[in-house]
Amino acid sequence: MKKIQNISIVLLLLISSSALAQQESILAFYGNHLNLVNPAAVSVDGETQFRTSVRQQWAGVKDAPQTQAASFMSPLKNNLAIGVSVVRDQVFIEKQTFVAVDFSYKVKLNESLNLFMGIKAGGNNYEVNTTGLQTYNYNISDPSLQSISRFNPNIGVGFYLQSQKHSTAHDQ
Repeated sequence: MKKIQNISIVLLLLISSSALAQQESILAFYGNHLNLVNPAAVSVDGETQFRTSVRQQWAGVKDAPQTQAASFMSPLKNNLAIGVSVVRDQVFIEKQTFVAVDFSYKVKLNESLNLFMGIKAGGNNYEVNTTGLQTYNYNISDPSLQSISRFNPNIGVGFYLQSQKHSTAHDQ
């Protein structure tokens, strides 16, 4: 048992040194745009919807954090649905624009239970503009202050289980 634990720790250390992570926009309003988190949630309500949200912190402060989101969802034929979402996030010198297309398929498991399966494909345009930063040592250039502009592709899957037995009173 001790040997398995030691091997696990060594593997974890090796993997973590090469692991990459992502930072998504912190959305206080993801409840209005559930498809941003789960592509299976596209048209769970069975309606065509267009939603927008805007969040601005520290109004009046230059380069304050701002997030805008827009999503469109529509059911198609044969239990299929499609969605498109755009999120723009800006914090100080960092800007991100995420665009994705979602597809969802509904499977009726029984009279009161539906399973939605979704797939997402899109990408994130990530930019950091360091040209406006002030540095206090003009003689030595800092290599970490390079501007960044790159596109990061993103794919995802999701599942959403909907039960009529557990819906709220206004949904019945």
